[in-house]
Amino acid sequence: MWNDAAGYETYVGHWSRSVAPRFLDWLELSTGLRWLDVACGTGAVTAAILERFNPEEVVGLDASSDYLASAQASCRHRRVRFVVGDACVLSFPSTSFDVSVSGLALNFTASDRALAEQHRVVRPGGMIAAYVWDYAGEYEFARRFWNAALSIDPRAAAYDPGRKATICHEQNLRDALDSHAAFGTLRSASIHAPQLMTPAAKPQSAMNKISGTRWWLSDAPESKLASSTTRVSSRRVKPTGMLSMDARVPLSNTSHC
Repeated sequence: MWNDAAGYETYVGHWSRSVAPRFLDWLELSTGLRWLDVACGTGAVTAAILERFNPEEVVGLDASSDYLASAQASCRHRRVRFVVGDACVLSFPSTSFDVSVSGLALNFTASDRALAEQHRVVRPGGMIAAYVWDYAGEYEFARRFWNAALSIDPRAAAYDPGRKATICHEQNLRDALDSHAAFGTLRSASIHAPQLMTPAAKPQSAMNKISGTRWWLSDAPESKLASSTTRVSSRRVKPTGMLSMDARVPLSNTSHC
């Protein structure tokens, strides 16, 4: 998945690009700031920052060169640059940025280390903010799949991000940002991003884009795969043949003392 920007855009990108502007508006920040977009992926947050805040600079960092190539292609601007890097070992000097954001990514990193690094590179008085999918609750595209998988194969519990990605709960996200003593005022909220989706012609290809499914699917009998994907695809189908899905996104931000 991390070397398939086109696949990500097909199955998740429409949600990412819907959520990013609403997340940024919630931050209520001024123009002319220096931004770091940690684990920027295909550039949804970076593009929204540029569109809304007239920033002095935006740096998008990601470990995937394929994602960065996609981000670069869709967001070309003299104040934007993309770099390959590790969210847990940032190469920037201390106090380099006014704001650090991370969208839909902390659960794919060692979040404590990633947040500590963001704390280091953000100036005193700046802001650190993040949002994640509500895998255990109202991220329906994934939740429906995992509920179906669990109903036919208890082993799926070992791969379910709703159980594994503990930071993807609003209170846990708050606690993660609050765990550094130097952080100041903390806020949290959640937003919903309903979407219409076209059912996939190749269900296994679609399911492979959901966090954790590749490992479970590689070990699941074909009969179980067929059963789980059918249960997901048959729910809430519109007369147009589109699937109606909702996604809840917990948000949290903190000022940096």
